[in-house]
Formats: sequence, structure tokens, C-alpha cells
Amino acid sequence: MKAVAVTPGTPNSAHLAELPRPTIDSVPPGLKIRPGHGVLVRMLKVGVDATDKEINEALYGNAPPGSDFLVLGHESFGIVE
Repeated sequence: MKAVAVTPGTPNSAHLAELPRPTIDSVPPGLKIRPGHGVLVRMLKVGVDATDKEINEALYGNAPPGSDFLVLGHESFGIVE
């Protein structure tokens, strides 16, 4: 899947990243969801707002544990598959 990502702490590092498609059993580190108890959502629209702009400007934001980047866009609309 494609995602807009930044390298936290590096100004203007937004780039298009190719990520593996998640599965119902894949749970990112740090989330308290038992495998098989989540849902997959096919994103139709994702909003990038001032918070994402500030993260891209390296004003704040941290990558999740085990990752070197942070995916932008947190206002989304999709269909549960």
C-alpha cells in the first residue's frame, strides 16, 4: 500500500512510501489489540491538516517503536473490509 511518510526530526522529509498491506493478524508494536480482533479498513479519503504540516516541518512527532518513519494523515474515511 502507499502512504505519505516523514522522517521525524528531519524537516520537509515527506515522501511516498510503499508499505506491506496489513492483515487482520498483523498488529503494530505498541497497540493493545489481540491478533484477529481488529478490522481492515480500505481508505477512500485521508485528510492532511496543520498537525501533519507541523510534523513535516519537524516541530514534533515520533516514529512508532521499531520504525524510522511516521505515516501522515489521521482524518480518514474508509470501508471496513
